[in-house]
Amino acid sequence: LGAGPVARLWRGLLVFFSRWWQLETLYRSNMKYQPEWVPRYACYEDARLVPRVGVASVIAEGFLVLPFSRRSAQPHTGHHISVPQNLVATGLLHHDGSAPDLGELQADLPDADEGSRLPEQVRVRMAKLKSLQADGVDAYPVGEAPSHTIARAVDAGDDEGVTVAGRVLRIRDYGGVLFAQLRDWSGEVQLLLDNSLLEEGTTADFTRAIDLGDLIQVSGTMGYSKKGTRSLMVRSWRLNGKCLRPLPDKYKGLTDQEARVRARYVDLAINAEARDLIRARSGVLHAIRETLVGKGFFEVETPILQQIHGGANARPFLTHINAYDLDLYLRIAPELYLKRL
Repeated sequence: LGAGPVARLWRGLLVFFSRWWQLETLYRSNMKYQPEWVPRYACYEDARLVPRVGVASVIAEGFLVLPFSRRSAQPHTGHHISVPQNLVATGLLHHDGSAPDLGELQADLPDADEGSRLPEQVRVRMAKLKSLQADGVDAYPVGEAPSHTIARAVDAGDDEGVTVAGRVLRIRDYGGVLFAQLRDWSGEVQLLLDNSLLEEGTTADFTRAIDLGDLIQVSGTMGYSKKGTRSLMVRSWRLNGKCLRPLPDKYKGLTDQEARVRARYVDLAINAEARDLIRARSGVLHAIRETLVGKGFFEVETPILQQIHGGANARPFLTHINAYDLDLYLRIAPELYLKRL
């Protein structure tokens, strides 16, 4: 009521463009909190540049996506099959959500050795895994909590029994005596395996089963090697997890920045700086939570999938929930739901 023709025109444009962008919905959602609106300005040298500035602005805001800038022409609606095509071709996947027959599934899938393009080291490790499974060795057993971290084990007294778990970084075999370097998040320790100290098996069994990068658990007592290096005298060991892909160079690590982002777990496994950074981040978040809880705040979770994506500076991820036949957006910012509390 009382709106002039200009206001009605702007209203019509807002409703029209809201068919593709959430302009009106986002405007109404923000108006409930009575924000202070601040105008935005665009600079241009010549009036002829106004269309170009306008197009650049809507692209920067995420309202316009050029066809050649998309990585995939298919929309991310959640309806596309994400499983390998050779698995779909077996016909063993059920549409009712029930689990497939794993026995038939493994039998129908092509063998990894047939036409495989895997690197040679990966094929060797997979063959070793099959050999261990044929001998009745569980390469991925149920985990058992160690009695000590490696840092605590190194500080333990001589002849004190300890059990530690970690990743194998180096192996040096001298026949009847074998040295290995084991690392966890607390530090590293040298393992000393001697045939005369092992309660079961020999050092040859260790070299046959273990590769660099494998996760193992060892039990023994702390002591010193002949050269005076603090070592864990291993009495028993077991494989906790077989590493099927070799680790990067132990000195250079991951030099490709994109590979560090995509394979974050590998970067954390070999890069001490990455582990220190994530440990510091965890400490900062813990301190912030403790401070806010001490002041009477409560921690709440906002919906990850929302009907209003919020935040106009990014194009949201769109998916579809079949149960409610509803399009949802991946959360960009949590403030809209936090303001409702």
